[in-house]
Parts: sequence; C-alpha cells; structure tokens
Amino acid sequence: MNTNANQTIIVPLDMDTAIQYATEDYISSLDLTQEYSIDELKTGVLESIHSKFDEHNVISEKGNKWSYPKSLPNACVADLIRFQHDVKSISWNGKKDEYNYIAVYQESGEQEGIYVGNDAYFSKLIRQYKYGATRNDIDEVKSILMADSEFVTPNSNRDLIAVNNGIFDYRTKKLMPFSPDYVFTAKSRVNYVPNAVNPHYTMHDGLDWDVDTWFETLSDDPEVTQLLWEVVGAIIRPHVRWDKIVCFYSQKGMNGKGTLCELMKQLCGEGTYASIPFDAFERDFKLVDLVTATAVITDENGTTDFTRSPATLKALTTGDDAMIDRKYRDPIKIKFSGLILECINSLPRISDTTDSLYRRFLIVPFEKTFQGVERKYIKSDYLHRQEVLEYVLCKVLNTDYYTLSEPVACQEMLDEYKEYNDPVRAFWNDIKDDLAWDFYPNDFLFDLFSAWADRHKMGRNNCQATFLKTLENIVPDDGWMRMKKKTRITKKRNGKPEFLIREYHLDDWTYKGYVGSNHDLLYCPTFNKANYYGFIRCGVAFEEDEEQ
Repeated sequence: MNTNANQTIIVPLDMDTAIQYATEDYISSLDLTQEYSIDELKTGVLESIHSKFDEHNVISEKGNKWSYPKSLPNACVADLIRFQHDVKSISWNGKKDEYNYIAVYQESGEQEGIYVGNDAYFSKLIRQYKYGATRNDIDEVKSILMADSEFVTPNSNRDLIAVNNGIFDYRTKKLMPFSPDYVFTAKSRVNYVPNAVNPHYTMHDGLDWDVDTWFETLSDDPEVTQLLWEVVGAIIRPHVRWDKIVCFYSQKGMNGKGTLCELMKQLCGEGTYASIPFDAFERDFKLVDLVTATAVITDENGTTDFTRSPATLKALTTGDDAMIDRKYRDPIKIKFSGLILECINSLPRISDTTDSLYRRFLIVPFEKTFQGVERKYIKSDYLHRQEVLEYVLCKVLNTDYYTLSEPVACQEMLDEYKEYNDPVRAFWNDIKDDLAWDFYPNDFLFDLFSAWADRHKMGRNNCQATFLKTLENIVPDDGWMRMKKKTRITKKRNGKPEFLIREYHLDDWTYKGYVGSNHDLLYCPTFNKANYYGFIRCGVAFEEDEEQ
C-alpha cells in the first residue's frame, strides 16, 4: 500500500502471495500453548485465504476476481504440518542432497519417540488436511517440507539405544525420556524394565523352561553360547560398528537357529528389522527396508544363493555409503550400521575371495539337533511373551562389550569356508607342504592347479591371470612371495625331484628324453627357459645377477 497526501493506492497481490500471507497471518495468530484440531486449522486457513481474496476482489474488475479454493493448497498443507509436527529432513550420509528423507516425530502411540516418513504414513497424514490429495499432491507437499524443514542426521552415538519406552544409555545404564532432539527412525518394541526377572514356565512334559537354560542347550561350547548372547545384544545396538556378517550355520534341521532368530525378531519388533537373503543384496529394490531398519535378520537362505558382486554387502557391513533403489521413487543413499545376520544351511558362494571380505564373516556352527524333542511352543509362544523379552532386553543391555568374540569353533569354520569359497586357496592348502622346490614358474603352478581342480571336480573358472593374483594374496602367510621380475632357474632352487609332477601327470614338465634307471630324475625337468616369472620361498638366498 502506497500513501500520499491526496490518495491511497492499493497494489494488488498475486494469488500465490495472497495465499502465503493469509496462511502466515493465521498461523502467527495461534496460541502456541493450545492444541488445535486439524479441522480447526483447515477452517482457519481457508477463512484467512477467503479474507485475502475478498480484499483482492473488492478492487478487481470483473474477470480478474479470484474464486475461493475448494481445498487447502499444497503449500498450506505443508505449513500446517510443520506447525503441528516436528518435521526433519534426515540425511543418512551427512550431506544435504536429493537423497535426504523427510520424516515426522511421533509424540505418542506405538511409534512414540521416533521419526516416521514412509509413503503410507505421509499419504494418511496429508489426506487429513486434504482428503482428495493425489499422488502428485502428496509428492509436492513432501518436496515443500523437504526444502523448508531442519536438516539433521540420525543418532550415531553408539551408546544411545531406542527402546519401546525411552532411550537407553548403554554407558550409564540409565533410561532417558524420548526427545525430538534425538533422531531415531526405529526402536526396539520391548520396554526396558530395570532388574527384570527371568520367568520360568512348566512345559507340556512337566519340565521347567527358562530362557537362560534354553540358551545353554543351543551349543555344548561355552564360547559359542557366550557369543550367541552377544549377537542378541548386538541386534538392538545398531550404532556400534560391529563390522561383521554373522552366519548361523548348520546342515542339519531342527538345530535351534531359527528359534533364536525368532527371539531377535521379537526383540526388535515388526518394521525394525529387514529380512534380506544373500542373493538379494545386489538386486534392484530389495534393500528398501534398510532405510529405517536397524538390523538384518534372515532365517532362510537358498542352498545355491550366490552373491557375484558383493560390493553392496561389504558397504553395508562396514558402514560405507550404499545406494538404495526404490520402485517408482527416488533412490536414497544411506550408511547402514546395524548387524547383518544370515541363517545358512550351506556355505554361500561369493565371488570376492579377498581377506577384506573374509574378515567380515563370523560363521557360528550350530551342531546340536533337536530332532524328536522339538518343542514348537518355545518359538511360537514363550519367545513372544512380554516378560521373557523384557528379561532378555535387560540382560543384554546390562553388559559391557563393543566387539563380538570369535570362538575357536568360529575361526575353524572361517578357515573351512575360505577353502570352500576359493578353489585357489583350497589348492594351495592342499599342496603347500609337498612343494620340493624353492621357486616355481607361474606356468607350472597354473598347470598344477588345473590338474588339481580337474581331480577334485572344482571347475576351472579362473584364467591364469586371476589365478596368479589370487595366489599372490594367499601365499605370504606361508612364507612365499610372488616375484615381480624374472628369476633364474638354478640347481639350488629347482634341483630336487618334484613329485607333484608325477602325482598330477604334468607330462609337459618331466625331464624330456631321460632314459636312465633313476626314475626320480624324470621329475627334475629341463626347463625351456633360463628365467621365469614366478613364486619364491621367502628367505632363500639369491645373487643379484640371478634376477633380470
């Protein structure tokens, strides 16, 4: 409005600005100490808009007058949601970008204390303000909220754990009230009850059952039993960098691992964990549940599941950035720090055979079987009871550990797995103690590996270059190294008979033309070249002029 001594000139607003001013005027007039229903807010904003439109229409000519909106504009819906709720733009990777996740803090109800932002929630919320909202309307409201809301990152304090009735501080062992200042998107659905008591039940056969005693029946190895308790605790402590893929392994049925998984699922609660088998980690749209999940608990993997390129699995295990594709939606980039637990009936085939992946695996053998003494009600009833879950939660939170122990049985299983998953490693472990020479040409080792693989029906998927690179990473632990320069064949290094030539019928490497009676000399070949690329036993002396 411009005013001089003679007249007042009213400058008309455009429609969007009028709606903005009307909404801001109405919201600023509200008493923040009072609660308002959605209907009150909708009516108030619409009346304020009507008033602004009336001001415009009074000074406008016919044809330029505005019609009242029949429902709230999307921008008004976003403003009212931000007025009534604590809305945050959550970044999983610490960056303010297109991968952020818009979510609303829940003051009460089943979701109390956490931020919720899934599509179903926003559709329901927005339609309370605008009943006829279309998919495009919902997307636009979310986009406005994303642009205007405070940018935050989820809680990363490893000691703060969201349980059903508050935030448990693992360091102080105290339960704190929920607060929107602590950004959680999931929580355990079990209450923390200090000093919870281990409940006992009389089973159908008259015997006593309690969860502590039941745990002891899962393994005869006390180290494994202790580890199983640690895994249960790790499942609900997603902000600790466990850096492990835990595999419950047994080829037998009725071994208890599925029942233990059920306990952990109940401890987390529906929607707090995701079930993702090994072969799904590299498939489109299969990881969307990880956006809000705090753990992966998969109680079934196919016996032929094979992750050919485990890049995503490694990234999720180590807390690196991982891209989550969503069907018909924009992707989200996250850092997942929860524990990954997979139940397997056979060891998984994974193309990555490096120690950087192997050291992530913690394979837990389940060697017991409950065939003939199975009690299904333990899984379907006892482990669902609130008092059992409250006791387990109290027990695992009143501990003090930040890494998972590695029992001898698990270390032995990992060694077995390395050989199973990597034919080159299995080959090396089989022949390394029988090696007679101190230097082996690359061509000889590959021919030996090919013959060994044929005998053991392992297949020969490795080309020579891949074989040599894999072997190079394996042999240093056993005192060998790959030479980067050509090395001379000498009598000192290669003068002994190599009986692996005979065992694996490597005829191309025998002593050509030998007709004497000492058959051992057949396995002291006359090499075609004086110098070869190859592998040498560490500590073997050699002259500088022997390298070229």
